[in-house]
Amino acid sequence: MPSNTSRSRWVGFTGQIKRRRTERREGPQPYVVRKLMIVFVFAITAYAVYVYIGRLCIAMVRQKPKAMGSRGQGIAYIIIFSFLSFMCIWTYMRVIITPPGFAADHVEQSPPPEARSALGPTFDSSTSYNYSTRAGPPYTSDSSNTLRNPPDHDIEKTAEADYDTRLPPASSSSSTPDASPAQAYIREYADRMAQHSPQVAISQFPSADANRELQLDAMSPITTGAAQIESDATQPVPFDVSPSRRPPTYPMLAPEYRYCRREEILKPPRTHHCRICGKCVLMYDHHCPWVGQCIGVHNRRFFVIFNYWSALFAIWIAITLLVATATHPNIADPQEIVITAIAALFAIFTSALGITHTILIIYNLTTVEHLFVSKMKERERSLLSRHFSFYQCRQKRNKLREWDQEWGRLGMEGNLWWLGSARKNWKAVMGDDPWYWFFPIGSTIGNGLSYPMNPRFSEDGRWRPRSEWPTEYR
Repeated sequence: MPSNTSRSRWVGFTGQIKRRRTERREGPQPYVVRKLMIVFVFAITAYAVYVYIGRLCIAMVRQKPKAMGSRGQGIAYIIIFSFLSFMCIWTYMRVIITPPGFAADHVEQSPPPEARSALGPTFDSSTSYNYSTRAGPPYTSDSSNTLRNPPDHDIEKTAEADYDTRLPPASSSSSTPDASPAQAYIREYADRMAQHSPQVAISQFPSADANRELQLDAMSPITTGAAQIESDATQPVPFDVSPSRRPPTYPMLAPEYRYCRREEILKPPRTHHCRICGKCVLMYDHHCPWVGQCIGVHNRRFFVIFNYWSALFAIWIAITLLVATATHPNIADPQEIVITAIAALFAIFTSALGITHTILIIYNLTTVEHLFVSKMKERERSLLSRHFSFYQCRQKRNKLREWDQEWGRLGMEGNLWWLGSARKNWKAVMGDDPWYWFFPIGSTIGNGLSYPMNPRFSEDGRWRPRSEWPTEYR
């Protein structure tokens, strides 16, 4: 039998391995890895230039035996291709050399703020996050009782693993003398969840060993899987007689929801931490591997313009090469066929990105913020499908209209950053000058530290029902 000393050494060794894996997983990627796709993009572009100019257009201009068109056609192709490639490379360079904007450059480090608000979900791209499944212990071990954002979603496992480093002294109303540290921690978290969320109710139990039940609405933003206290003691709440829209009521602009524990700063609104870059990015949209960095407030406009021009560039290459190959199949060049396929794939990809980001800008949403709206819509579709049969389409539409009348439309009146119209939203990101919409000129629109708010929300970011809106907006 191994001795206690050997066993403790083995436990310590495995613990070090786990910590190192966690640090590598949560830490930023190496700089070379982040920028690797830029080399690939330039290599593909250079190969496309060689095939299109060197093998297609030059053959037309010189009227070689394998020419697939006239001399004038070849010259026109060269001019159009050169212009589109120049615009594509110019916009791409603006995206990759323009930093997205980092919160640490504008905000000084500070201790965590006091937790005075109800528990609600936060977003952190350093963890695999789902808006409908996030729940976690709300307090740390310091005396200020501050919120935290634990990477482990299993409440009981987390509590048992590092209770001593995170648990504040349990109140007398939520602990018993025979409760273990983990049980007291779970009970404290469950009691506070029950106080803050109307969908959560914790049953009372006489002793620490008694089973507890977390009754949680299956369609709540806090799901059963993430909010389980004990898996064998969790039961869903019975379905409501009449379904209702229950948007999150937590104050998303409260300081405790905007604190980054990695950089120890209070993030400005719409700022999120990127795990790949290891920094908090202003107006974080997403991390794009094709440009080797995040898309944020300073380079988002350039990124959208790049998608427009790259889509046109790829579409032009794909169509002209496809027509040339189809009209001259007997002299088709295999390399031209390869470039046609690659250009078609890039045309589909960049066109989809351009359309998607245009829609997001019209609604004044980032990709991260759109995830929350999508989860709300998914929740409501599931809720309606549970309460209505598949053929009751009219009843579903009427119920949605009823919810919109009570709360406002998702993504519009129910969007914290909605400015009232698509034109205002577009100009807030792309600028007032139409030249800014198509050419990567000028500088950033806004400073990325503050944004005008939708007056239908409270000052701390709570979505209010229509009855509580200012009179002029009802």
